[in-house]
Amino acid sequence: MKNILIPTDFSNNSYNAMFYALNIFKDETCKFYILHSFEVKTNLFTSRLDTEKGKIQYEEQLAKVENQLIEVILNITSSSFRNEKHSYETLAITKPIEETIPKTIKNKNIDLVVMGTKGATGAKEILFGSNAIKIAKLLHNTPLLLIPKETHNATLDNIVFATAFKNGYTNESLTTLKSFCNLSNATLKIVSILDTKELSENQEKNKEVLEENITEIPYDYSVVYKNKSVDKHIKEYVKNLDFDILSMIKYSHDDFYKFTHEATIDKLGYHIEKPFLIIPA
Repeated sequence: MKNILIPTDFSNNSYNAMFYALNIFKDETCKFYILHSFEVKTNLFTSRLDTEKGKIQYEEQLAKVENQLIEVILNITSSSFRNEKHSYETLAITKPIEETIPKTIKNKNIDLVVMGTKGATGAKEILFGSNAIKIAKLLHNTPLLLIPKETHNATLDNIVFATAFKNGYTNESLTTLKSFCNLSNATLKIVSILDTKELSENQEKNKEVLEENITEIPYDYSVVYKNKSVDKHIKEYVKNLDFDILSMIKYSHDDFYKFTHEATIDKLGYHIEKPFLIIPA
């Protein structure tokens, strides 16, 4: 059984992400953890009276959140998304989301985090999904699937995998990639962004390892030669592709995290208008 964590702020974006996840995993046995984290603000200098007041505020807020989470589950189970293969657990936790998600991943043995984003704003330096990008930086062992608000179809026919073959591929990262392809027999479209026309010995080796491990799934391969930033190449290239998910492996030490203003994965997080799967190395 797959354990999937879906943080929610009860917005349309988070509902969109949740329904997307329910749809693409409709044939899989899954437990979905629907998480809302909240904070109750109290005075810095608290008297006994303030403490009691803070406790009342917390209990009131917790009751409100729990009722909202119950409503979320009722909306799922009374709709076309009702699925005997799916079970649910709600979590209301009074901690910042950047603390709550890593702890929940550990405590609930989470396999995948799915988050909604606000989509492309057109503003180059403004995070449309600051929480999503923040979480992407925190997750080192768990895949993160970001769902823009523009996503309406939960089809999985083509998955783009952007890679430069500079780094190796772990069994875990390839298993994640293949598991998404296997959800609906999707074609894996490997897009390689290269500095030169000749692969180095290390790149050739990594390319062979990748190809040896995806023989059971349909795939094709294309090359883009680099003459600008990686994120610009990917965004320009994928504009002309028919695909459903863009996937990349997050290497903390490679091109993705050589900063100009932000890392490549961060920049793509602002502007990609299709679901974006970030796979830990």
